[in-house]
Amino acid sequence: MSGTRLQALQSAFAGFGGAFTSIGTMIRSAQEQEQIEARVDHQVAMIGIQRDNERAGNQAAADANAGRPADPAMSEQRVYRETFAAVSGQRQGFALADRWRSEVYDRTPIGGDLRAATDEWLRSTVGRGSGDPTFDRHAMDVLSRAVDRGMASHRDEGARAVTEQGAENLRGLIGRAVSSGDWTPDDIGRWTSTAAVLNRGDRNRAQAFVTGAIEQAVRTGDEAGAQRLLTALQQEGSGREGRSWRADNEQAYVALEGRLMERVRHTRTVAGQAAYNQIEDRIAQARTPGELVALQEDIERVHGQYGGVEDRQRVQRALATRLGPLVRQQEHVNQIREWAAGAGSPDPSVVRQHIDAFLATVPTNPQDPSAGQGIGIANAPERTGTLVARLGAVSDTMGAQLRTLLADTANPDGQAAAIRFLRTVEGARGGSRDFALTLIPEEHRGAYRVISDMLTSTNLPVERVVERIGALGGNDVERNLHETTWQRLYPREDNQAKAEERMRRQIAQGLREHVGNSGSFWSGNTAITVDGALQGALEANAHTAAVYARQIGADVDQAVRGSIRDLQGRVDLLPLPDGSARAVLRRDGVGRDGTVTPVHADGAPRVRGGINVRNPATGRDENTLETAREDMQMGAQVFNGLVADGGRLGLGDDPRMAAMGLRPVVHSGNRDHISGAVVLQGGDEVDLGGERVRLPTNPEEAARIITERIRAVEGRPQDAGGYGGTMAGTNGSETRFRIIPEQTAVNGQSVTLYRLAYRFGFRDRQITAEERAAMHQNRNAAP
Repeated sequence: MSGTRLQALQSAFAGFGGAFTSIGTMIRSAQEQEQIEARVDHQVAMIGIQRDNERAGNQAAADANAGRPADPAMSEQRVYRETFAAVSGQRQGFALADRWRSEVYDRTPIGGDLRAATDEWLRSTVGRGSGDPTFDRHAMDVLSRAVDRGMASHRDEGARAVTEQGAENLRGLIGRAVSSGDWTPDDIGRWTSTAAVLNRGDRNRAQAFVTGAIEQAVRTGDEAGAQRLLTALQQEGSGREGRSWRADNEQAYVALEGRLMERVRHTRTVAGQAAYNQIEDRIAQARTPGELVALQEDIERVHGQYGGVEDRQRVQRALATRLGPLVRQQEHVNQIREWAAGAGSPDPSVVRQHIDAFLATVPTNPQDPSAGQGIGIANAPERTGTLVARLGAVSDTMGAQLRTLLADTANPDGQAAAIRFLRTVEGARGGSRDFALTLIPEEHRGAYRVISDMLTSTNLPVERVVERIGALGGNDVERNLHETTWQRLYPREDNQAKAEERMRRQIAQGLREHVGNSGSFWSGNTAITVDGALQGALEANAHTAAVYARQIGADVDQAVRGSIRDLQGRVDLLPLPDGSARAVLRRDGVGRDGTVTPVHADGAPRVRGGINVRNPATGRDENTLETAREDMQMGAQVFNGLVADGGRLGLGDDPRMAAMGLRPVVHSGNRDHISGAVVLQGGDEVDLGGERVRLPTNPEEAARIITERIRAVEGRPQDAGGYGGTMAGTNGSETRFRIIPEQTAVNGQSVTLYRLAYRFGFRDRQITAEERAAMHQNRNAAP
């Protein structure tokens, strides 16, 4: 209802008075309702317009960010048009900012006029704009902010570069002055003032800069330069207001002093440390004293260049430590050279230690001095073998090399060289193979014996024999050796058992030939059994020799019999209480190469128990088994309380005693019918030589008493006995009986036990006529 009509109705009814009041109220309510509806309609219309504008703005931003052209259908809307221009302008501004950084900022050097370069770039790149104010305004807003940030950064970098360059120039000035020594404590104050300007007036940083530059300029290891700096910093005028730098910076001074002294002691450069390390390597590799002395000049040169007092001292100590042994080694090498030339008798212990150094000085080719020095088994087997035969020993290194070359069938040249070396040693020793065999481990001796015999009997070239050996299987030779059965070695035997029986017959024959007496392994009617460990060693040696013999076409039986010779020096024949004997494998004094040291630790000869044992004092063979049996009979007279009723003494095999070169004395058939080792207890009353004696608990006193009883029985003049040592011998021989004291606990009480032991010895030591006369006199006087 329109307002005019309402007003007309209101006027028409006005005269009716109060009767029409309610009608007026109704009219007013209708007007208010109409106004509310109008406002709602307006708000709804505005919301729609806002939504349309928002959609248009979003669409414009999306089109602009995607790089699409403006939508013609939307371009009529102002919001779309202005939003599209603003977003496109921002994108253009970012693109221009990237171009400005790469084309202007990055190409303008530190200290250059970035503003002028930017203005020129804007004129040529942006010009007067696009003509769209909204687009241009937003583009330039983004670009301007980027340029402003770049300008500020450029100014900071320029200022920093100027400061750094100034600091570098000042550091160089200080370095040149300190290196040349042309500076005074007053210069420290001037340098500090300059450094303060560079550090924006910060005096603490300025002082630290100046002292750091001086410290850096003091050359590593320059003790005098370091001391001069420390002295200058203690003088007045080197710090603030005429004071000393140390007075202002006590803690910093102490720290600086420590750093400088450390630089004096040790080099702080990789090159310096490498130079010292290189000299140490050369010291370790030097072969002559002259080479070491020449290195002293290099040590001083490196110290002068890199410093390091303690580094120099360390290297000098290494040189001095190496020089002493090398001088002594050179003396030994010179001595060996004289022995090799035939002057004097070589000392095997000296040769063994220094022959490697000697061989390293021997010309490789005497006809060509330019060929250098150094010979050995591999490159000069004949020349090396001749020298070794004269000198009588090889080093551990040479022994290991020889073992490797002999066993390595995959290296035929090396194997041939090892065989030539050993054959040369044989020839230089007059055809005797004994010394050559001592250079070879036991497990290879049988094989070498077979090879050498074949070469001697057939005159085959060494290479041909080595070629046959190589057919054993190259690197698998050890496996093939173990897999070769005795039946394959004795193909005419029907089975393995018969083949092994034949092998054992040949071993027994070899024992009779090389250990027995006059072709018999038996001494009279005495039966000799073989210990299990010895039997195993004999069979292992025989097997290796047999395999090599069959491979190269030699006689297998002869190889088995000959292999016994490789162990004959390690076989002991022990007299047993029952009158028989037992062959055992010796354990005492055996080296890694299987050879036996000729003397005991006390200097006495190391003697094995056997039927034919050469006595070096007389040059004749002795039956040390028979000597031991007679000693046991004499001992039974002394210890008759243990062997009453027909009991006997003999020798046993105890590994602990065997390692000391001793055999335990054992007994059987005593009055209690108990057999075992002869063990006496200190404090007990025992029967010694028919006399009851209480055995002292003091080992020295007990040794004296037992010695007296044994010598009384054998009828020998008295001489000094010793604890654990001298007991007695027979017919003037060196001592053989020993007592070994040991402490044990019985029922919680400490008890001293004495074990009777025996060491094989020779009967005849070429005693004097006076000694022999005294012996006979004592025997005649005995009841």
